[in-house]
Amino acid sequence: MPGSTARPEVRDPATGEVSDRTGEDPARIVPAPPPARAADEPGPDRDDSTPIERRPAFRLDRIAWAVTTLVFAIAGLVLLTDSYYGYASVTFAVAAAAGINLV
Repeated sequence: MPGSTARPEVRDPATGEVSDRTGEDPARIVPAPPPARAADEPGPDRDDSTPIERRPAFRLDRIAWAVTTLVFAIAGLVLLTDSYYGYASVTFAVAAAAGINLV
């Protein structure tokens, strides 16, 4: 019927129950809890499990910039002692530019 306010029945796939809650707000729907695990099965709530992601104290990108800064600073010192002042200043500028990434 065109003016009918009756709502169709809906079968819940998880429980098989029949309900007429088709217009329910999706934000209010609560997901089902995860299935229970055996006592010896590792999981996030166990003390002996390893975290999935660990961030190292000194990341790889910072190590790369530190090495680049050090190499160019040493090269600048070598060029400076050999009286290549122009090349030494450019090399120190590159070392400074790489060092900015460590800040």
